[in-house]
Amino acid sequence: MLSYYVKRSKNEGFVKTKVFHEYTTWIHGDAVSQHELDELVKIHKLQPNILRDVRDKNELPHIEYGNDGTVYAFLRVPMIREDHEVTTTPLLLVLTKSRYFTLAYGSTFSPDETIRRLDIDHISRPTHLALLTVAQIVSEYELLMQKTTQAIKDVRRRLR
Repeated sequence: MLSYYVKRSKNEGFVKTKVFHEYTTWIHGDAVSQHELDELVKIHKLQPNILRDVRDKNELPHIEYGNDGTVYAFLRVPMIREDHEVTTTPLLLVLTKSRYFTLAYGSTFSPDETIRRLDIDHISRPTHLALLTVAQIVSEYELLMQKTTQAIKDVRRRLR
């Protein structure tokens, strides 16, 4: 499902909508369908072969560049499965001159969380949003590492 984040001025925060506007800065898709990807390709002139890869749950991190200067960066986002195992899933960051896209294979990354946790009212450039996204993902990894470390300590204490 696609969500659109609109920012009309520097002093205004992001507003989430379900409809694309000319002021849309950030477009996010959770569990994106092929139809949604096709629409993004058609409307925003993105590379279809690259976008298609976001639906590959085994896609590895890498960066690709479009002929028009668009940057496509695949990352792996941590998630905890229903069986409490930690795994990762792909997240595609797309940076154009005027828009920023985050497209996910599953429902693991939330722009709402990034916007809520960080003071980004004055930030609207795609490069800044991408850096904030990477910072959010790194903090998720750090949290999981802290939980894992604590679990190892607890097991070590019980085995003594």
